[in-house]
Amino acid sequence: MSNFLPLGVRSVLSKTGWTENEVAIYSTLLSKGAMDLSTLSHETSIGVSTIQYSLKQLIVKKMVQKTLLNNKPLYAISDIESLRKWLKGYLKQFTVYEETIQKFVDQYDFNPKIFLSKARFFEGYRGVKQSYRTMLKECRGDEIMGFFSVIEDVGKELQDFFVQEYVPDRVQKGIFIKNIALESPKAIAYQRNDNEELRQTKLISKEFFPMINTEINLYDDCLHCMSFNSKTAFALIIQDEAIVSILRAIFKLLWMHRDALYMTDYPEVLEETMQSRRELYIPDFRRKFIAAEPTIEKTKEGETVMRVLGHEVMSTYQVPYMQTLAEIVTRNGGDILNVGYGLGLLDEEIEKYRNTRKLGTHTVVEINSHIAAEARKKKGLIVIERDWHDALNDFRGVQFDGIAYDGYPLSLEEVHRDGVMFIERIVERNLLKPDGILTFFVDAADHLGNRFLGLLRKLGFHRIEVKKIPIDVPDRERQIWRHDHFLAPVVQYGKPGTANN
Repeated sequence: MSNFLPLGVRSVLSKTGWTENEVAIYSTLLSKGAMDLSTLSHETSIGVSTIQYSLKQLIVKKMVQKTLLNNKPLYAISDIESLRKWLKGYLKQFTVYEETIQKFVDQYDFNPKIFLSKARFFEGYRGVKQSYRTMLKECRGDEIMGFFSVIEDVGKELQDFFVQEYVPDRVQKGIFIKNIALESPKAIAYQRNDNEELRQTKLISKEFFPMINTEINLYDDCLHCMSFNSKTAFALIIQDEAIVSILRAIFKLLWMHRDALYMTDYPEVLEETMQSRRELYIPDFRRKFIAAEPTIEKTKEGETVMRVLGHEVMSTYQVPYMQTLAEIVTRNGGDILNVGYGLGLLDEEIEKYRNTRKLGTHTVVEINSHIAAEARKKKGLIVIERDWHDALNDFRGVQFDGIAYDGYPLSLEEVHRDGVMFIERIVERNLLKPDGILTFFVDAADHLGNRFLGLLRKLGFHRIEVKKIPIDVPDRERQIWRHDHFLAPVVQYGKPGTANN
């Protein structure tokens, strides 16, 4: 094999994408002149089939030309000047991008350091900014959980970055953020922009939250934390599922218990319900509920009862109540969402209005795999088999004319509260149309709690009505439900009005 080309030239050509065979072929033709295919194969010790491919690549590069002599193909180098132009052109592309490269270096001069394979350190204000960019780039989900404390002392440089770059980019990507923040004048002002900036903020007094100039964000399996002090500003991104799962649990506890907001104002009612159900909520109940096969039984009175892990999820004695909820949720016609399928009583009643009220799509969210399978057998239903906490995140840009919630609380802490969290979430996700109607199962008998009514108004629901629906409650349910009626709310966006209870 010829080595006519200098070692330096051969090395440069290999770096510009030339293969070893291409270098050998070019070097041989340069030193020995034009050759036919078989002679060139012999001189370079490259097989005929392989050398044909390499010759084609050199012809494309305009380094080799093909001619015919007595109808026999001959190959020769095009012009030694072509080689010089090739190398010069390759080097020139780097000078063209010199300014871009310099801007890149300037932007990334925050000196990231790898302490561990799963920990990254970002130094200074530039580093803090880049850590936020990295979080948005890496975030595979569409929700971030964040703790931050004092925002009064954040420097103007970072404030401008958040307002002009970070928040717009996050909103554009559709990434929602839940924040727990220290209560302060600026935090209250910050909270007022929650809807526009795809965010929900809950404020905690300084008695329960440390006054530290810092922030912590949780996304996917990553922890993003930083200090905003101008002299020692830095950020860390740590990828560790165990650490993040613990912090998520802490966040959820703070989030859930911050307001202690229930549908009822009566603590004795809450405690009575808790005590009656406490033993039923076995460890790891939510995960087990998803896969558990329901039991269906007929009582001697002819009633059908569905139970999951000992919990009575739905019974046919509730039919009159379901009929009322169906009448309420379909008043606007259009697209309907129902969360919680159970025996399908509510969805069956909804479908009865399909023609008279011109219903569109009818979507059901159901977490239990067996119940979801039964729902799929029903014509006209779009069935989403997921926890509603996750499923609602997928409805990007989707709005409904009516939403009904008849989910079952999957933890003791959610009893009398799951509806509250659901309503907050559908408002966060803007899932109801401007005059959309919301109705839901109420785990309270006398009236909606005043604080709960205040929340509804704060969320934009000003047309609020509550109907009492007579119910013949079976004896077995009397220990849990001692009343002869259920409450059926009619909650709608609109102009302020009087709530009727």
